[in-house]
Amino acid sequence: MKKRTLGGTGLDVSILGLGGFHLLEISTADARAILNRYLDAGGNYVETAPEYGYGESERKIGQSIATRRDEYVLATKTHLRDRDSSAQLIDQSLRHLQTDHVDILFMHHVQKAAELEQILSDDGALRAAEAAHEAGKTRFIGISNHGHPEIVLEALDRYPFDVVMCNFNYYDRFNFPLIEEELLPRLVKNNIGIVGMKVVGDGMLWRSAQQAFRYAWSLPIHIMVAGMNTLPLLEQDLAYADSFVPMSEGWYDRQMWDGIVRDPADYWLRNSLRFWFENQDRARAAYANLPVKADACTDCDECEARCPYGLPIASKLRHAHYKLTGGETLY
Repeated sequence: MKKRTLGGTGLDVSILGLGGFHLLEISTADARAILNRYLDAGGNYVETAPEYGYGESERKIGQSIATRRDEYVLATKTHLRDRDSSAQLIDQSLRHLQTDHVDILFMHHVQKAAELEQILSDDGALRAAEAAHEAGKTRFIGISNHGHPEIVLEALDRYPFDVVMCNFNYYDRFNFPLIEEELLPRLVKNNIGIVGMKVVGDGMLWRSAQQAFRYAWSLPIHIMVAGMNTLPLLEQDLAYADSFVPMSEGWYDRQMWDGIVRDPADYWLRNSLRFWFENQDRARAAYANLPVKADACTDCDECEARCPYGLPIASKLRHAHYKLTGGETLY
């Protein structure tokens, strides 16, 4: 499998990483088969978190591939924000993973300024990570973020993180443009390791999975982590990685809710993922400060006539204004 160097860490990592969240959904036997097949195929980045099933994902990984520990880069996380509980959690993770160290320890899903302040404080989680690094329990320290990159940009101003994990997909490119416009160039410039996630946008891009992987791998990221809970799904993603050829070239709810009534399964997926990044208040505040808002549309139809995709632009503007102002009626 193709490999890239994970920024300044110097670690050579496969472009397809195996995420541990979906190991919760399968038996230990099935997890063992998937993990070993992944390693046999040349994959070498395995990632998990104690928050995944209260340690179940970590235990399955430890039980399945601890004997092959020198064959893969291992990452786990701490979702706790203080030093003492994070230190205990790190030791618990090592026991579950049946190893004496991980290669990367992430500050998990740091979404808000208050969380960043907590982990950076004198008794914050970063102090536990630094102690773990000094003790040889982790080689590198990272931070992960789902959605808005402003927090990561601030974090990089205040601490020399070795690795950053963020969502990279062609859907959220337009919902969170700063990820590719500001965060990604900065990571590349400073030789920071870049781990991608959510390649199919939490499932919204499943119909074009291969194109989604190709898009993500064409960016200057080092790894794209994917959750694979069946052998056929693993084989499919391995095939995407083997055949990869580079391309030439909504804040509020990720545009999940557009007012169109669909089948129950699609409705459930959209409704459950629409506020995943918890950006509602931030989006409405930013919209309120815009000098020109979507309700300035005059329904002249000029933009729709020019749109090469035939999008109902006027309708979408009305819907956006409705959501971002908390309006009582859509029309």
